[in-house]
Amino acid sequence: MRWAAPLARDVQTLHLTKGERVPDYAVIGDVSETLRAALASGMASLVPLPTVQVHDLQGTISTSPALVTVCLYDVVEDASAKNRPRQRRPGPGGTLIVQRPPMALLLRYMITPWAGDRPTTSCSAASCRSSTTARSCMARR
Repeated sequence: MRWAAPLARDVQTLHLTKGERVPDYAVIGDVSETLRAALASGMASLVPLPTVQVHDLQGTISTSPALVTVCLYDVVEDASAKNRPRQRRPGPGGTLIVQRPPMALLLRYMITPWAGDRPTTSCSAASCRSSTTARSCMARR
């Protein structure tokens, strides 16, 4: 297969209108926060209520009160989405803006319950499994 130079009309052009945002590293933080909120919501009926935190697992982790940590441990490009077609949208003055699609990432999280006793830890772990129905936010491997 030979690679051909792109035509001038296929070259990526990025024109931002006022107020339009370009996704950046903060998007990963937003996914982590959404996952944390979904877990906290799913565990709202537990007594005692565990705290759910996005955590880097560095240092000592308190087990009282019960805690569930959400740790992002792997970020890779989603290879299945690499060959998506370019996005085309109308531009100013009747022009056509052609852009590469946003990079798709696969985020893998480790969700760990921490508690001072085994029954509380087991209950938190079972609740973690049942409250993570939003699989789009979770790693599938």
